[in-house]
Amino acid sequence: MLLKIINDGAKSMVVVPYWKDCNWFRLLTQIMVRFWIVDFPLYLDECGKVRPTPRWKTMFAILDGSYIH
Repeated sequence: MLLKIINDGAKSMVVVPYWKDCNWFRLLTQIMVRFWIVDFPLYLDECGKVRPTPRWKTMFAILDGSYIH
């Protein structure tokens, strides 16, 4: 997904786990314009009830494939 955003020079917003040790995280940070990290319940089950908070933080990031730093 990240390579597609870079190849197309696209702008996008992604929601990903905040996993700094993953091999894709460095590339993500190179095209990231802005980000937010949350660690509170975000997920609903099929009945609309809040699911438990995952064991990881969730990151919302705005990406610009034409911008690599």
